Amino acid sequence: MNRSVLMLPASADKPGLLAAFAEHCHFGKHFGANWDALWDSLNDWLAQQSMPLCLELDDSRLQSRDEAAWQQCLAILEDARIEWPQFSYRLASEPAC
Repeated sequence: MNRSVLMLPASADKPGLLAAFAEHCHFGKHFGANWDALWDSLNDWLAQQSMPLCLELDDSRLQSRDEAAWQQCLAILEDARIEWPQFSYRLASEPAC
């Protein structure tokens, strides 16, 4: 299984989470920095990845998080997992994929 590690920001609010994904996945200047853009860009990124793929969210620097933004981010990742059956994700502090 291929593994890609996304480093979460210290403050996981909406701007921080979107910026972390944009940087890690190389979304480029076209990225709209909103939840719909994350879904679209994540799907484009996944289409270019070798599968199966586990996206590991490294939460070692995480100090605070906006719960609403965090839940929205997880919902998008869960939708991606359903759309891409060979894609999985996890927090680094959780058991391996």
